[in-house]
Amino acid sequence: PGAVMLAGNATLYACEGLASARAALAPGGVLGLWSADRSAAFEALLAREGMAWRGGETPAGAGRPTPLHALYFVA
Repeated sequence: PGAVMLAGNATLYACEGLASARAALAPGGVLGLWSADRSAAFEALLAREGMAWRGGETPAGAGRPTPLHALYFVA
């Protein structure tokens, strides 16, 4: 969310974009979002919006332990 590569994608990490994506999910569906890194501000936004979420980190490339990219899963 803090390092959006394409300006048009910024909406995906804002209240409106999250609400639209969540509304499009089938019952029991999960939205997966990739981020270049963890974002305390984005995590706070998810909490403020009352969205159930969990996150994790994964290496940015095979065989390289760092940097880590973040994955967010929103239900």
